[in-house]
Amino acid sequence: MLGPENVLGVPRVPPVQWDTRPLWVETRVATQLGLQDGQVVPATVSVQDGRVRLWLRDFSFGVPNGWNLKDGDKPFLRVSQTPGGWGLLIQSTAPGTPAVSNALVPLADQLRARGASALQTGAVAAPVTPLEVLLAQPAGFSKALTWLQPGLLSVLSSSPEVANVLMRWDALSLNMSSLRSDALKRVVQSQGRSMENRLSKGESVEADQKSLLRQLLDLLSNKTDDNVSDKALKELRQTVEEMDRSQAQAAQAQLRGELSLHLVLPFLDADPVSMHIHQDRASDEEPTPPFNVDIHSRSRLLGELWLHTQVTQQQVIDLTMWAQREDVAQLARTRGHLLHDELASAGLNLRTFQVVHSVRPGHQLSKSESDRGYVVDAQA
Repeated sequence: MLGPENVLGVPRVPPVQWDTRPLWVETRVATQLGLQDGQVVPATVSVQDGRVRLWLRDFSFGVPNGWNLKDGDKPFLRVSQTPGGWGLLIQSTAPGTPAVSNALVPLADQLRARGASALQTGAVAAPVTPLEVLLAQPAGFSKALTWLQPGLLSVLSSSPEVANVLMRWDALSLNMSSLRSDALKRVVQSQGRSMENRLSKGESVEADQKSLLRQLLDLLSNKTDDNVSDKALKELRQTVEEMDRSQAQAAQAQLRGELSLHLVLPFLDADPVSMHIHQDRASDEEPTPPFNVDIHSRSRLLGELWLHTQVTQQQVIDLTMWAQREDVAQLARTRGHLLHDELASAGLNLRTFQVVHSVRPGHQLSKSESDRGYVVDAQA
């Protein structure tokens, strides 16, 4: 469905030697960036007309020549707060330290590619485009995972127009009890590329889930009889923005020679699931990088689950599962042989299957929800 043929070959950036002198930052800039003492953040180097600048989120800093940086380098910076001000100390890795969202580096890449000089320290801020706003935000579907619960959208309005949109929404949603590969492929492809992108290439398109959500928003925004709350409309807009953001970040990753699709899968009969399909860019050392799929489910039936699947040589699979509940982890262990047999019948080799009763490392357990379902402020 999505294989190595979608990945562009881009050579890796060679390692560099970092200087140990700190770069000092004004207190107001550190506040705007949300820096904290001891934090480790990613940055990107830009070289224009022989001048070296270090991009950190929406700001760039002049770099001393002794730092020995090249255009495109992506160092880590350790934040240090002293009585004399804020300093950034460059280093090659960030082991065991908290880091800001990895969306900071892609935004810097885009600004550098455009030759941007906006938002420099001490300068008047330049206008920020909607695309830059999307790319600067962290990936994820916090609002979508709430609002795309089965049947939840139907509580917003009972008008015939809304009912028609929701009927079309249900027709595009997946069914967990009878999940088909062709239906899953359709949802992945529709979210991987925006309708606007397909139209710009002259392709025939049909309504997808994001466009239906936009239609629903337009209908609810123009109606006054149902008194849908401003908070509900805001969170629905944020749900659409999360889909826009995932498509923009997927297109940017492709320009870097990578595959990175963040998706949300709504179901008619189950809680929605977030998925991340990713593959590193090819290199001389690794011409065919492993293909990875990460799945996160906040199931009210099974508790919170994480799955990591890695496919190598197109048919060898390594699977790791993290389960919040011990009974679910034990059930997965006892039925692991069934998964092995099912994959074998499809010509796939399940090399390893690990089940861990814990939260996936690097993640936090979502706020507990009522067993009866989610409570959403739909009306004022």
